[in-house]
Amino acid sequence: HYEQDADGLCTQLKRSVPKQGRREYSVDPEKAFKAAGWSINRQELRLLDSIGKGEFGDVLLGEWAGQKVAVKRLKDSSRAAQGLLEEASLMT
Repeated sequence: HYEQDADGLCTQLKRSVPKQGRREYSVDPEKAFKAAGWSINRQELRLLDSIGKGEFGDVLLGEWAGQKVAVKRLKDSSRAAQGLLEEASLMT
């Protein structure tokens, strides 16, 4: 698309790089979340009601440090953990 029309980019694409396939990484979710600063002490978190379901697991209403928070409880898979890390990195 961008080879035909810049469509908001600062310049038109001259040539695209061939896709090399999706890379899968094995992730230890606990270590990755702590290293990224996205993990808290679970003793400080109070889980309340279920408020939805997402691609990677359930979403719960919780309370942490006196504030209402949304908590994602992951499905048991490294793919779900990797997907959540990718999603969280987009939001930060």
